[in-house]
Amino acid sequence: MCDPFKNFVQRFFPNARLVADKFHVLRLLTPAINRRRRLVSGDRHSAAIRRLLLRNRPSLTPAQRWAVATWLAQHPELRELYEYKEALHSLYRVRGPHRAASALTALTDRMTASAVPEIQTLRRTLMR
Repeated sequence: MCDPFKNFVQRFFPNARLVADKFHVLRLLTPAINRRRRLVSGDRHSAAIRRLLLRNRPSLTPAQRWAVATWLAQHPELRELYEYKEALHSLYRVRGPHRAASALTALTDRMTASAVPEIQTLRRTLMR
C-alpha cells in the first residue's frame, strides 16, 4: 500500500492488479489508537482496555462493550478513532461489490467532517 511498493510493482509488473488485503487495511488505525490511548492514559496500566479497543466489537461480551463505551465516553477523539476502526470492520461485512463501493464512499464522505488528523490520513489512504 505504500507508494514505493506500488511504483516497484507497476514498473516491473505492469499487468499486475494491485490489491490491499483486509488485514493491512484493518490495521491502519491500530497505531493511531494506541498512540492516542497512551497520550490519554500515560501508562501501561490500561493494557486491559488496550486489548479491548483493538478487538472487533462483535467479539466483545456485553460487559466488555460497556467497559469500552464507558472509557471512550471520557475521550472523544479516541472514541472517534475507535468508531472508524469499527466502521472499517463493518465495511468488510457488506455483501456485494456495489453495496461495498457505496458503503466505502459513504464512509469516506463522513470522514471529511472529522477534525482528527489520523482520520484525514486514513481517508486519503482509502481514497488512493
